[in-house]
Amino acid sequence: MSNLLVTLPLQLFCHLVGTTNCIYENFTSVPGQNSVSVSQPKALPIGYTAFPDVSTAYKWVEVAAPTWNEARKRCILEGANLASPDSFKKIRYAYSVTNGKVQPYLGIHKTYDGHEWTSDRTGLPLTSLPWAPSAHPQDVEKKVTYLNVEGLREDAGDTTGSFICEIILV
Repeated sequence: MSNLLVTLPLQLFCHLVGTTNCIYENFTSVPGQNSVSVSQPKALPIGYTAFPDVSTAYKWVEVAAPTWNEARKRCILEGANLASPDSFKKIRYAYSVTNGKVQPYLGIHKTYDGHEWTSDRTGLPLTSLPWAPSAHPQDVEKKVTYLNVEGLREDAGDTTGSFICEIILV
């Protein structure tokens, strides 16, 4: 817990100088010593909006990717992943970067057997997701998700779509 407090002054500095796009690389504290080594904040790539209260930055990519998998590859090239908003708060933040214009692809997809929804970033199953009321997540033909103002929706993943990339703030 005390290690987390060490980054607080750096976070405040970023906000005071007018940039909210700061990432904190690793920091080290040695037990029994009163010193902590903290690396300098790293600026986010252009186009990302940071949401520090959920430790995430999102970028909406308006250029349509031919498929969900191509969108995934484009995020990886930026050092990011397709966004995997796993709460309604993150859904609202992710939706805010799109200006409400589209229904972009996200990084939540079904496993190869078509039964479990997983995060593209971690590969781990996601058991409690913020689905839109009209979603049908049990539909085995639907393999990927896209963002809707009401929550997550499912899709076959074979259509052209814009997408949201995500960087986890540490």
